[in-house]
Amino acid sequence: MSIRGTIFQSVWQILPKYVREQIIKGVEMEMDSEDRLFENLRDSGYSPDTVIDVGAYKGWWSKSIHGVFSDVEIIMIEAQEDKKEALESLEAPNKEVYISVLSDVPNKTVQFYKGETGSSYYPENTDFEMDITERQTERLDSLLE
Repeated sequence: MSIRGTIFQSVWQILPKYVREQIIKGVEMEMDSEDRLFENLRDSGYSPDTVIDVGAYKGWWSKSIHGVFSDVEIIMIEAQEDKKEALESLEAPNKEVYISVLSDVPNKTVQFYKGETGSSYYPENTDFEMDITERQTERLDSLLE
């Protein structure tokens, strides 16, 4: 890890919890622009039956679209197993949650780099340490059969 990454992680850890929560909340508040986009789509006559949120993370995008299109079926797909509870807690009557690493090649063993919003089976060019696990890939069409 670089000196910059080490410094950032050290500073993050010593920040009071309420400051870290406000920083994270600031990221969540950026969702307002998506809400306006979804409202504009709705006001233009667009009304999806189903949306697929690949890389659903904590469900923020799904929550935003559900707030505008309350009857939409939401399919949330996230590779990080520890996000399942947050996704399942989303209050939407027509939702499905899948924990899966998607690829065009099924049943391929890959190194999965877990780094919150930067998680992927492609190595990220970052100074932050990432948890690495072996995972099996699935195709989207097979997952939703």
